Amino acid sequence: MSSGGRNRKAETDNVYGRLSVIARSKSTANGRAMWKCRCVCGRIVTVSGDDLRRGHTVSCGCWKRQQSATRMRGKNLAARTIP
Repeated sequence: MSSGGRNRKAETDNVYGRLSVIARSKSTANGRAMWKCRCVCGRIVTVSGDDLRRGHTVSCGCWKRQQSATRMRGKNLAARTIP
């Protein structure tokens, strides 16, 4: 068992936002559990279990890029003047 009484396999197959936990990865130097996750876009990322459970990490970064692109669509940045 890992700290906090959680079973190491307990996170495998869980889904957090756009991330599906696929395997345990190496722990950090200070003992934080790390998990290998597959994002819905297909990218594989390694994330701390704490960040997953607290909702701090919900994608590989694709969601933020997608939201940014959506907000920028229709804005004519070339027409803006820089003070």
